[in-house]
Formats: sequence, structure tokens, C-alpha cells
Amino acid sequence: VSHGWESYKGQKNRERLIKFVDDFDTLEPLIESRSITYEPHMLKPLSLLAKAFERNGEYQKAISIYNYLIRDNSDDEMRLELTGALARVYLRAGFFKRAQECYLQVLKSRPRKKEMIKELGVVYEQMRLYEDATKTLEPLRELGVDIGPQESYLAFKVICDKRDILVTKRIKMLLDLLKKEPRRYREVFKKVAHIDHEAAWQIFRKDRFDEVVDVLYMFTFSQLDLDIISSDNRLKALYYIKGYTSDAKELSGDFAYDLLVSARRNGFKRAVLSFVYFCKECKGRFPVSFARCPSCMSIYSIKVEKEIGEQREKDSDSLL
Repeated sequence: VSHGWESYKGQKNRERLIKFVDDFDTLEPLIESRSITYEPHMLKPLSLLAKAFERNGEYQKAISIYNYLIRDNSDDEMRLELTGALARVYLRAGFFKRAQECYLQVLKSRPRKKEMIKELGVVYEQMRLYEDATKTLEPLRELGVDIGPQESYLAFKVICDKRDILVTKRIKMLLDLLKKEPRRYREVFKKVAHIDHEAAWQIFRKDRFDEVVDVLYMFTFSQLDLDIISSDNRLKALYYIKGYTSDAKELSGDFAYDLLVSARRNGFKRAVLSFVYFCKECKGRFPVSFARCPSCMSIYSIKVEKEIGEQREKDSDSLL
């Protein structure tokens, strides 16, 4: 009886998974089951091909291959693994609802998969379902995962997302969060600077200058605190480069700043400072700032790097 029940249950799980894939297979298929019969030796090369498409951003092709493999593979464990891979593609492509359903489908059969639970939390976060995202932390805690970073990150997102909080209260909540989790310094400083630049200068720390230099660089002249700037050579160099201060007589100790100061002092004003952002975990390079790495989903992993570029003249010609 037990053997018969397990066979029946396995058959139902397979039917449910196939129906689940069919519901999502709305894209033009890259591989058709009717024209190409699936063979076990096709699994590895097709999986590698799907990952290559995913890395190149060709998500539709990757989704089509994973759907084909899930539908025609007879190994239940491999189907679940492929469904998890499909969920990640949906997450990267921005199809959060589909990603959510894929993750839940896997967790129904394998509720102790840590990575699946973590990534489901990311999906809820992207959908701004912070309460649901918080619920994913408890099973991770039970599985021995340190959820401190995720907990503070979700608390930060909730504070930023609430619309009915007064400015002073929002800043206080952010500062209280910073006391509990000092690693949130960049995100808190950036958010406070967006709300109230005077409050941002009050929490500015010289020893964490490199973490927020790009935020400081975007301040306008009216947002500067000249008393704080006059006490730090790097700040003086930074705002001399932008043309906000009259001179930076002392060296800042940073080659890029001192080079740009020297260039401006000698009349060459086309050299400008720009920034790129690296993930310390996956070593990815991105042109825009992030709180969670777009590639590996890590938090507290951003590293700000400065670059020297040339200012280009704006082209005001109409596209027409």
C-alpha cells in the first residue's frame, strides 16, 4: 500500500509540475518537443546553453530551454532543480510573479532548500511585499542561517517605503537603524541626504568618506556645509573639482583628486570625476549604485570606485 501510494503521489507531482510549466510557456519556443525528441544526454549541454543565454540577458531563450527540459525530463529531482533555475531567470528578467510561483512550487516538495527561501524573500522584496519577505526569515533562522543582514535591510526598506511618516520621524528611524546596524551607513546617509542635507552632514563621518563620495559629489552649492568641508582636505579637493570652492591648497593624499585639482588649477576644466560600482562578492561592475547586487543578490557588498573622464559638450540637436 505504501509503495502504491508513493507511486501515485509521484505521478500527481509530475502531472502538477507539467501543468505548471504549460501555464507559463507562452513564449515562442526555442526548442519544440514535437520536432526534437528529448534524450538524457541533452540535459547538460542544454542547461549550459540556457545559463549562457541568461548571462547574456537573453532571458526568453533561457526560459524556453528550461521549459523544454522540465516538461520532457522524467527525473523528479532534476525537474525541481530546473524549476529553481527557471525561477532565477524569471527573477533576473523582472517577472516577479512567475518567479514567486516557481519558488513556491519547488518549496512545496523541498521546504528546506535555503537558497530557494532566500531568493523567494528577494522576490517578495522586489514586489514590495515586505511582510511576506519578513516571513521567509524565520525558516532561514531555523535552518541556521544568519538573518541579521536581511532583517536590517528589510527594516530599512520598510522605513523608506512608508508614505505616512513625517520627515523628522523618518530620519530618526533611519538613525536608530544605523546605530543597530553600522553597515547600513551608505544607504542611510544617501536616504537622509535625499530628505534633509543638513541632517546628512550631521552624520557624516570622515573615516567613511569613500563609501559616500558619490553622494557628496552630487550635492549642490546650497547644500554644502563649509565648516565641515574646510576641516577635511579630501572634501576641499572634491568641491574644488566641481568649482564650488576657491582652492584646495593642501594635497588630499588621493592621486585622482590631486590630479584633477592640478588640472583645474592650470585651466583644464574638461576633466571630471565619475563613479562605477563593484560588488565585492561576485566582482560584478555596474554603472549605477545599488543596495542589493543585481547579479548575486548580496547586500553590504557595494564598493564605490572613482574614475577620471572627459566632460563632453551637450548636443541639443533635435532627434527629428
